[in-house]
Formats: sequence, structure tokens, C-alpha cells
Amino acid sequence: YAGGSEAYKTTNGGLSWETISLGNENYYTADIQFINSNTGFIASFVGASAGIVLKTTDGGLNWGATTLGNYYLSDIYFIDERIGFAMNNYALFKTTDGGSSWFELRTCTNNAMMVAYFNDTLTGWIVGSNGTIIKIWKKK
Repeated sequence: YAGGSEAYKTTNGGLSWETISLGNENYYTADIQFINSNTGFIASFVGASAGIVLKTTDGGLNWGATTLGNYYLSDIYFIDERIGFAMNNYALFKTTDGGSSWFELRTCTNNAMMVAYFNDTLTGWIVGSNGTIIKIWKKK
């Protein structure tokens, strides 16, 4: 999968690509993550005014949309089928139910959050503007 002003899928190692329908031609695809062959998530937005999380459970044939915040989403990262994070320049969101519901997390910065990475369900990092690095952890 690849994104941008449209979303694309390849089934032959990138030799050819097909455009996939996201259900709205105005969605811009910022980041794509599949956690298995059927379930995938896209951090998307419409203009600069609505962050959208798209979810598929059928390998990208159909997508459902959830609006998060008033600004575009820059990254999405799922640790497993339940726990995931989405972020934009002003907020960090988390889901613990596979994207059915999201809640905003408080952070220690006003800097933009851009990219997430997690080792496991207990430890991860968010990297942002001006050298911001936020460690997220959960005690065992």
C-alpha cells in the first residue's frame, strides 16, 4: 500500500499498482499500516480541518472513517489489533479497542508530533518538531 492524494495497492511486489477507493475522493493519505492481511488503518485528512482514521477489515476493499480532532493526521501506529496511536501537530490519540473509539492523551509539549514507534505494548516513542522525543511506557 502507498498513499498521497490517492491510495494504491500492489499485489506483485510493486511492479504494478491499482488505485483503491477510500469512499471519499477528498481524503489525503498520510500514513498506512496493516496489522495483518485484512486489517489496516490509514491516517488521513480532508483539507487542514479534519483528521480522519480509516479502517478496513477486508484487505482494503471497504473502509470506515472516524474523525479525530480538527487538524490533519500525520501518523498512525498500531501495536496489535487493539492498541493504536494516531497523531497530528497538536494532539496524540489512543485506541484500546481496534479503532472503535479514541481518546486524547495529554503530552508534555506543545510541539508538533509526527512519527510513532513502539517496541511492544509497554514501550514506545513519539518524535516531533524541534527535537521533541516523548517516551510512552506502561508499568508491568
